[in-house]
Amino acid sequence: MAMDEKKLAKLEELIQSTWPSTGPDPDYPFKQYVFPARSLAVMILGASEVLPLEYGKFIDKEPIEKLIPALKKLLKQLGRISGQGALELKLHADMLQYSSDREEPFDEFSDYARRLLRSAEYIANKNSGLKPPHGGTNWRAISVLDVCSEIWHQETGEKAPRINAETQHSSPFGKFINHVFRILGIGAQPRVAQDKLRQWQQDEAQST
Repeated sequence: MAMDEKKLAKLEELIQSTWPSTGPDPDYPFKQYVFPARSLAVMILGASEVLPLEYGKFIDKEPIEKLIPALKKLLKQLGRISGQGALELKLHADMLQYSSDREEPFDEFSDYARRLLRSAEYIANKNSGLKPPHGGTNWRAISVLDVCSEIWHQETGEKAPRINAETQHSSPFGKFINHVFRILGIGAQPRVAQDKLRQWQQDEAQST
């Protein structure tokens, strides 16, 4: 998945203005794509685009769980159709003519359905202990704030501070998160994202 270079460039600029030492080393002009700000920007953008599994949220829980019996029922009914019935289905579905280098359409369709079923069962089993996300929770904001907190700790040597309704706009950390959210188009308040992350961490600690 290609990343948005415009967003990356804006994140790099923000990171370098916050921590100048993360910028490119003038003695190594040909290594401009491996300086720390670039790597940190990739981490933040990645957190926005791919939610980490450790958040314990199975986004497609309901559709995947409903897809499994639907595919089983589909395969069962396909297997019950007579030769004449299959011929009529293919006729009205315009499936009678097909390339010689392809599998017979009915068999090919059934094969895809079986493969999808195996895949859906694997996904459901792998994520069996995960819950669907709570409605209204902005997990992009939480994911990004989590990574930004780690970066803040790494660059300052101090844990990211707790923010409230006031300090989310006035403190250095709050301003940094607000800038990141604006660059990524995340419509959430840093304070809310931090509170939601803290709540999730407490829930996870109690469940283990």
